[in-house]
Amino acid sequence: MLPRRMTNASEIGAAIIFLIETSMMNAFHLKVDAGWRNATSWACGRDPRKLSGPIE
Repeated sequence: MLPRRMTNASEIGAAIIFLIETSMMNAFHLKVDAGWRNATSWACGRDPRKLSGPIE
């Protein structure tokens, strides 16, 4: 679930602009975060930072 590389700020900005300009996203609620919550819930009691590899 974690990305293989870090995301650039320009990629995040382009994705946000795309979502704002896309009329098909009308009335959708999106949660935009780093995904760390998902990694911690799947870690089964282990430290997710040790499972994530070179991201930290």
